Amino acid sequence: MSGLSPKPATLFVEATDLAVPGRGGARALDFALVRRYESQPVYSGPIGWGWDFNYHRCLQELPNGDINYFNGLGRRDQFKAKRTGPAISGYESPEGVFAELKRRADGVWTMVFPNLYTEIFDQYGRLARIQDRNDNALELYYDAGGRLTAVMDTMARLYTFEYYLDDGTPQSGRLKSVSDYSGRKVEYAYDLRGDLVTVRYGERVREYFYSVNDTDIKLAHNLIAVTDPKGQHAVEITYSGDSVVAEMINGMNASVSAGELAAATTDGLGHTRSYALDGKGHVTAVTEAGATTQYAYNADGLVTSVTYPLGNKQELTYDSQNTDRRAQANLLQVKAIPDARGGDLLVTTYTYQPWTNQAASVVDPKGNSTRLTLDTQGNVTAIAAPDNTTTQITRDKYGRVVQQTDPLGKTTVSEYYPETSPGGATQQTPPSRPLDTSGGGYLAKLVSDPAGDNLASEFAYDVRGNVLSHKDGEGVVTSYTVDAYNAVTSFTAGGADGTVSSSFSYDANGNV
Repeated sequence: MSGLSPKPATLFVEATDLAVPGRGGARALDFALVRRYESQPVYSGPIGWGWDFNYHRCLQELPNGDINYFNGLGRRDQFKAKRTGPAISGYESPEGVFAELKRRADGVWTMVFPNLYTEIFDQYGRLARIQDRNDNALELYYDAGGRLTAVMDTMARLYTFEYYLDDGTPQSGRLKSVSDYSGRKVEYAYDLRGDLVTVRYGERVREYFYSVNDTDIKLAHNLIAVTDPKGQHAVEITYSGDSVVAEMINGMNASVSAGELAAATTDGLGHTRSYALDGKGHVTAVTEAGATTQYAYNADGLVTSVTYPLGNKQELTYDSQNTDRRAQANLLQVKAIPDARGGDLLVTTYTYQPWTNQAASVVDPKGNSTRLTLDTQGNVTAIAAPDNTTTQITRDKYGRVVQQTDPLGKTTVSEYYPETSPGGATQQTPPSRPLDTSGGGYLAKLVSDPAGDNLASEFAYDVRGNVLSHKDGEGVVTSYTVDAYNAVTSFTAGGADGTVSSSFSYDANGNV
């Protein structure tokens, strides 16, 4: 994925090199190795100039006690130290960051986000643990030099990081490869200037090319082209000074012009879109084909109103006055205001559970109320519909549904594989930590109406969480084969009425 930031006109490129689904139902708890590049780089890190990756998050304590938070994807936020006399009593969250930062007595840092998603940093400010509100967690491990060497995912599977030798060369100490527990490996190579030039994943190689400038560091490592695994120029970038003025993506050209508070883009089909910006870089107006949509924001950068070209408007109200910083992004009301042609004013309101900030109720424009009962971790245990019927939900210790009973009393039961063999009996997870033998793996079975129809759907997976077989309630089995890139290469479905099968092949870019 690539794109442009209008103020200033800078390029970003983002790629996911390895991904494996985890446990917990949240993308943040999957293992996903994501790297990001931004032009005008003045930063040289583990994967070269201008690049960083999501598990390279860290905290930096400044001499005045303030804390810089680097999210590993090019963003830096500063938490201001609050003092009671000479002692630091806490930290003030920056604009747009709805998180609470605390330092424990042992020097460990915790950063808690609105839904109790938490990042834990060690005494040196290195990311040590990522966990959700049900304590599903990724853990990170470092060598004596402070380099990330391993990540253990929610099911205790290990991903290892290897680095080039510290030999004084431009690639010295940079990330060399990342391997998952199934044997897949992503390899990184650098040129004599320390720029990331190739990323190899199996037979697929992606190449990167950069500008050279010996007088201005902001121009010395600007990405100018990306070649895809088929050898095609997938992205080409043109700069004027330090600003991007044109981008070609897969043969489609786009141009961009940017001023202090305005920008414009022209896509490969000649369509022009202009942007107005405020002093913080928020887009306040977008004009295309003579039609303008306008946006307004609060002090934290949350959209408070959208005015559409015909004059109809949407207003959004947040819990900005809440004393809990983590609750201040909770959306309390959405008001849809008609244009001059008329129509009804439509208002939807929301309430939330304190501390977890999970939605507790919603009232639609007709006054219909849906109420949610939540446990202490913010997991939904009951849903009361507007007609006063209730759905009951039981969850396991990981926050996943194990039983759901609908308003008519019909029950669906979910069963899960153990952590010791999270995808089925043929797998075994090495004991990186004590494993749950009674659950914790992927979904194994769904049983609908056990006391009545007793229809069961069963699932089996490969070691990376891809579904290999599914047997439905009628006994029809569908089997899949999946390659190292997680792409389905064949499937066979068969039952009493016969068998159907198909196979798929892909080019070097992963296209069918």
